[in-house]
Amino acid sequence: MIAEEFMKPDANPLALTLTLQPTDEDYGAVFNDERLPDARLHYDAFWAKPSWVVGPAPGQTEFRVETATSEQLAAGTGAAPQFPGGYRAIASHFKPGLTFYEIIFVAPGQTYGVILDGLVYINGKWRIFPAPWRVLTVNEPGHQH
Repeated sequence: MIAEEFMKPDANPLALTLTLQPTDEDYGAVFNDERLPDARLHYDAFWAKPSWVVGPAPGQTEFRVETATSEQLAAGTGAAPQFPGGYRAIASHFKPGLTFYEIIFVAPGQTYGVILDGLVYINGKWRIFPAPWRVLTVNEPGHQH
């Protein structure tokens, strides 16, 4: 699993994240037609210079995985409340039937930690769409990629 790769002592979070970069086909499998152009614009800029790469912090030697479907994220059911709040805003723009994953790296005995979100298994591969709610503001001044 991806989480285990990030947990290895010699792990390179940037290199691991780059292996999760979506293809053109992947964007179309995740975002509906209305938001597909915005997703491409946002993530093209992100992948040109990834500024958001995370892995476990020192002392975070454990992890847990949360999963929620597109439908659960939209309705706020299942594990959706465990995901960042922005998922609720973008969920109606996801294709139906997807399962999103987040990895929470934690120190032993801790509940909170570093979150790696936006993981989806599509087209036979793991891909990542970090902080997908930012797609909604792609054309606004000050938008961050």
